[in-house]
Amino acid sequence: MTMLVTGATGFVGTNVVREAAAAGHRVRAAGHRRTSPHLDGLGVDVVSGDITQPDQADALVRGCDVVLHVAGDATSYWRRLAARQHRINVDGTMNIARACVHHEVSRLVYTSTIDVLGHDPSRAEITEDTGFFNFTNMGYFYGESKFEAEYRLRRFADQHDLDLVIIYPGMMLGPYSGTNQWGGLLLALRDGSLPGAPCGGSSFCHVTEVARAHLAAVDKGQRGHGYISAGHNMPYRDCLNLMADAIGAAHPRVALPEWAYVALGRAEETACRGHRAATLGGPGHGALPEQVPVRRLGQGHRPPWVRDPRRRPDPHRHRRLVPQPGPPPVGLATARAASRAPRGRHDPRGKSRSCRPRPVRCRPSPVVCSGRSGWN
Repeated sequence: MTMLVTGATGFVGTNVVREAAAAGHRVRAAGHRRTSPHLDGLGVDVVSGDITQPDQADALVRGCDVVLHVAGDATSYWRRLAARQHRINVDGTMNIARACVHHEVSRLVYTSTIDVLGHDPSRAEITEDTGFFNFTNMGYFYGESKFEAEYRLRRFADQHDLDLVIIYPGMMLGPYSGTNQWGGLLLALRDGSLPGAPCGGSSFCHVTEVARAHLAAVDKGQRGHGYISAGHNMPYRDCLNLMADAIGAAHPRVALPEWAYVALGRAEETACRGHRAATLGGPGHGALPEQVPVRRLGQGHRPPWVRDPRRRPDPHRHRRLVPQPGPPPVGLATARAASRAPRGRHDPRGKSRSCRPRPVRCRPSPVVCSGRSGWN
């Protein structure tokens, strides 16, 4: 079986490719660049292509039996990059879907996000069946683009008899993150340049388990179902404290309030006016936009907790894609290795990056995988 993995040079995609290669699959690894040191020596076919171009998306899919569409723009929060983010996340996804139908691919596994399941104002945990997108009218372009992509993809799958399975990853932590998102946060924590911890929290998991959930979805996922792939619910500050303990750094001194992030986001947007968005990340890459991350996942005072199977019975146990171990201890290996990188920059080999605030672990965290029943 030949497996296409889009976004193969990114954080999640790299881990998916490595897990697929280790499982013995023939892998075509497609990314925006043709080479990646993290994919060297795996025996995979590394290709480059622009999924926003229909002809290139079609060429990537040609000859593949299964497609894992991991590619997406999850790091561009600069307002001027919203249109490009929409092209990648929505138009690119539909180009891949059309190519899958054209080449009669047996299954498409699509990487979504728990963001599209929204949050419950009462702080109740959400599931695939109870969640709904409610991050609207707040300038959260990434969430809106992923929600639109999934909505259009589901309708397209129904109309064209496409075998589709969806993965909803939580806040991932793990290797090959580099300085993107929470990988950079870990290094800032190590260097003592982090001013404080954000308020709110989320559901944290290890990216390796998310990668394994993608592979399990190929064989075990039920057609038309979606699966949450997340684990530990905790406040951001608690996660940062665990990370600090793992690398011997000081805990963040304060929890910054929501208004501080709103002000910082607006200041960043103002500072970026007049700059061009010509580079991959753009001048504002990594900066906080006006919609600000504290509201991004309902953080503020309403963290998007997802169901934690360690605390209550799981009615969907039979639908899980990946066996769930007991609650693992928070690991030190990934954080310690990342913290050994020269100060001020990350290890270019990326052998052990940290991550997004999703706690660093030696052992994989549990993966919550209960299925969505149909196209509700």
